[in-house]
Amino acid sequence: MGREMAAEVRKFLGADHARLDELLTQTLSGSSSVDYEAWQAFRHGLLQHIAWEETILMVALRKSGAAKELCDRIRADHALLAALLVPPPRAELVLTARRILAEHNKVEEAMDGLYAQCLEVADDDELLAQIRAMPKVSVSPPRSGPDIEAHITRLLRARQR
Repeated sequence: MGREMAAEVRKFLGADHARLDELLTQTLSGSSSVDYEAWQAFRHGLLQHIAWEETILMVALRKSGAAKELCDRIRADHALLAALLVPPPRAELVLTARRILAEHNKVEEAMDGLYAQCLEVADDDELLAQIRAMPKVSVSPPRSGPDIEAHITRLLRARQR
């Protein structure tokens, strides 16, 4: 697969990581209260980013039979991150998302990470075209409840194993 475009796919997704990191930083800038607008922008952006990875990149890897363990790890992180976006925002959730993303993004961007492995088995031009053409995901309003909190706790514990 072409290395020139591979740099473009990595650049595109890496730039989106940086944009999401900035939004996450804005959600808690200067206080313990959460900036709801920044959180909402982060929620929408992260869910879109996850959709690109799950429905385009990881599908390409799955079709090739490559990187099953890596995909399983990333999919588990995506489930946890998506769960953290369900309840109304609070500082604890923002800090947990930040911690997880700091590790998660390194795994995706590493020289042997998700992006590199995907580009070994899929056409670079096609991947970038699919990412750019993908419709915006719809995002439900936040919901709270003991079942949601219990689900987040289970996913956090599973990640620590």
